[in-house]
Formats: sequence, C-alpha cells, structure tokens
Amino acid sequence: MKSLLVWTGGNDARLCESLAQIPGLEIVRAADKADAVAKMAVVDGMIGSVIPWDASLAQALRESPRLRWLQVLNIGFDNVEAFGLPAQLQLSTLGELGSPAVVEHAVGLLLAICRGLHRSRDLTREARWDVPAARVGMLSLHERRVAVLGMGSIGVGVAQALQALGAKPVGLGTRARFEGGIPVRPVSELHAVLADSVAVVVCAPLKRATRGLLDAAALAAMPRGAFVVNISRGAIIDTDALVAALASGQVAGAGLDVTDPEPLPPDHPLWQQDGVIITPHVAWVGAAPLAQQQRIEYVLANARRFANGQTPAGLAVFETLQP
Repeated sequence: MKSLLVWTGGNDARLCESLAQIPGLEIVRAADKADAVAKMAVVDGMIGSVIPWDASLAQALRESPRLRWLQVLNIGFDNVEAFGLPAQLQLSTLGELGSPAVVEHAVGLLLAICRGLHRSRDLTREARWDVPAARVGMLSLHERRVAVLGMGSIGVGVAQALQALGAKPVGLGTRARFEGGIPVRPVSELHAVLADSVAVVVCAPLKRATRGLLDAAALAAMPRGAFVVNISRGAIIDTDALVAALASGQVAGAGLDVTDPEPLPPDHPLWQQDGVIITPHVAWVGAAPLAQQQRIEYVLANARRFANGQTPAGLAVFETLQP
C-alpha cells in the first residue's frame, strides 16, 4: 500500500474521491499548505500544483524520507524546479493537456495587438467613430514572418494556427528541424530570425538558458514597430528592456499573459504603456469539459501506474539539481 498526498491549493474533493477507488493507494488529503508540509514526511507520493509552491514546500520535499513521485497539475514546472529537486524524485506534468486553450490565447493576443483592438475598445467606451485613431499601427500578419520561441506542443500549435492565417511562422528551438510542418531554427540564430520577424510569440519553458533571453539586444534586432506576445513565463523577457522598447516605439505592442514580476504591481510602468494588453496568467482557462475530464483521467492513470510500481507518464526533464 502506497500513500499519496493530495493538496493543489484548490478544491481537491472530486479528485480525492476518484483516487480513493484505486487499489493499493491510501489517499492523504491536506487541509492547507501547513498541513501539506507536515504530511509530506510520511507519504510516498504527492499530487499538487506549481502555483502555490514555495520554499516551505520545497524544503519539506527535500527532507521527506519516502516521497518519490510528484504529479503537478500544470504544464510548466519552473516554480518547483527553481527551489531544487531531490535526485530521487520523479516529477510528472500534464504534458500537452490544456495546450489548445493556451494556443488560442496566444493567437488572440497577437491578433488583438496587431489589429489594434485595444484602441477600438477604448473608442467604443467613448462612443467615438474615429477611423484615424482606430487604424494607428494596424498590421496584417498575412505573408509576414512571425517568430515562435519554443516549439513544444503549444509553440507548434501557435505556429500552425498562424500558418493557417497566411502568416509565415518560423520556430526557434534547440536545433534546426521541421516540427509539425513548421521550419525550426536553432535558438543561437535568435537575432537573425527576429531581424525578419514582425512579431515574436514566447512559448518556451523558463530555464537558465531562456531567462532574460528576449533582452534589449534581441528586441532591438527586430524591425521597428514589432509586436511581442508572451504566454509562457514572464522572466523570459527582460521587463525593463520591454518597457524601454515600448516607450521608444521599437516595440509597437505587447500581449502579455505572464509578467516579471507576477502579479504585476499596480504602479508598474507596463500598465501605462500604449499598445499593451495584459491578462493575469489565465491563458489555460476555459478548456472544454472534455479536456477537464481528460486531465482527471490522466492523473488517475498516472496514480495507478504509481500504485503498481510502474513509471508514471509525463516525466519532466529538469536541470542540474540543487542540494
């Protein structure tokens, strides 16, 4: 019998009821974070979320003598990785589940800032029919290159959606290849690719190699009046550089579902930049009921593998571990 701790920072009741039906598993439910920290020392596995992850949870994970598997209900896992992971731990993510909603959000943000929908929204509130004001900076993506940084399931989905709109997407990844019919260039060619791109969509995971990757030099490499979208992690973009590029007009617009810092303080200059649309890290919201059920079924299948001594699916590859 293996014990499995469940604490996601939300309503775990339905998930716990389903997990309790799996033979060979004892479900241990935590009432809050402090309770989860206390119970991590006496369980074999845990189902949680990267969103509330902090130093206290990370320390409890490192000190747990039995905990060998952590399933997070997220695609990204940098919030966990940043605190260091013990070498014996297997970390499972949701993999590609939830990608379609994030793809829609990314493309929606890009179209909104390129077509100036935020400006027309302001005009709507003022009941103003003002063609000159509405058309400022409007751009069609048809036949234009768009760089997609990161070619996992979300990046490929974004690139394919843009291709369907008539754009010419090019991916940036670890190596040159074709992915889903989209040409991918190595990230070492970032500046060269950006030089011919009217926009860049950030879909890469946050790693040491990607932290601050879109810095002042990268933004300056793009044509003047370019557009930036980020639905991955805020720290991949140098926020100060982005603010400066927006203020100078080098970047005409930005669609940001993630920021650095996050949450973005009310007095942060990003809020005041013209051409910026900010959504509060909600790109994943709104998945169809079928997708939500798939997420539960995915976690249950992984819990069964864990109970039976099998390797869970969706294992993450993380960087050199910290002590």
